[in-house]
Amino acid sequence: MESAIVIVPQEFSKDEMHYEIIDMLGKSVYKNKIAIGEEKFIIEKGNLVSGIYFLNVFSNNNSVVAKILIQ
Repeated sequence: MESAIVIVPQEFSKDEMHYEIIDMLGKSVYKNKIAIGEEKFIIEKGNLVSGIYFLNVFSNNNSVVAKILIQ
C-alpha cells in the first residue's frame, strides 16, 4: 500500500477530528488532524514498515478503531 483513502463516518464529519496510527506494541507512529467537514482523508505509507497497525479516528464525541495492514 503506497496510500489508502479512508472514508470518515458521517457522524464524525461535523466535528474537528484527529487520527492516529498505532503499531502492534501500542506505540503511536503517526498522528494528524482532519478538518471539519472532511468526508475522507489519505494515509500515505511513508516510513511505515510492513505489518499490522491500528487506525484510531476520533472527534469530541466519537471514536472508532480499525485494523489496517501495511504491505
